[in-house]
Amino acid sequence: MKDRREVPKTKEQQRMDQLRYIAEHWDELPKSLQCRFDGQVQTVQDFLKMDQA
Repeated sequence: MKDRREVPKTKEQQRMDQLRYIAEHWDELPKSLQCRFDGQVQTVQDFLKMDQA
């Protein structure tokens, strides 16, 4: 039994942990996943640039 309960993470913290994991293990991902993830990152970058304009 756990003595201490883990503090629930926010969605943002969970996403940051997931992104950190992906970055740390990038070379282990299949090329198809690397390409798909690159596309998603580019889409977000484009969206943020539009939002700033």
